[in-house]
Amino acid sequence: MTEEQLLDVKDDRTYFVYLTNRKNPFSMFERNVADILDHMHEEISMGYTNLWVMKRIGIIHIETLSYFPDNELIVEGKTIYDKPQEQPYLTFLFAKFTPAASPIYSPHEAIVRHASFEDAAEFSAGKIKSMKEQYPDREFSVLCAKLLYDITWH
Repeated sequence: MTEEQLLDVKDDRTYFVYLTNRKNPFSMFERNVADILDHMHEEISMGYTNLWVMKRIGIIHIETLSYFPDNELIVEGKTIYDKPQEQPYLTFLFAKFTPAASPIYSPHEAIVRHASFEDAAEFSAGKIKSMKEQYPDREFSVLCAKLLYDITWH
């Protein structure tokens, strides 16, 4: 899976995995959360990290906001991984150094938690504006996702 796929608004996949302590943190991108839960042990090596199962909710660019309201309405079944999250919406910043380049995740920028998609979108618009002022030749995008499961992956 590539970051470009995660930021493609036409891609109909909803769920992805983020590994908190890996060089390549994005893994598995599926239509159904069951596909991730059924295959994560086979496809993702264990190690000192947390495995976050996430649901794509929106993609924010400098002048556009793509919101996936149908993804918000999906109710996942109960699992052994359920834990209530006070601020379940997380934002991930991506940068393109040239228009033809693929987007690159910016791990040096902190992942920020939010209580709602609206808060995340407002924060993201401000973050993109700030980054664009510092780096006017780059393009920035923010992926907003909802944390479903935070699994210790040791």
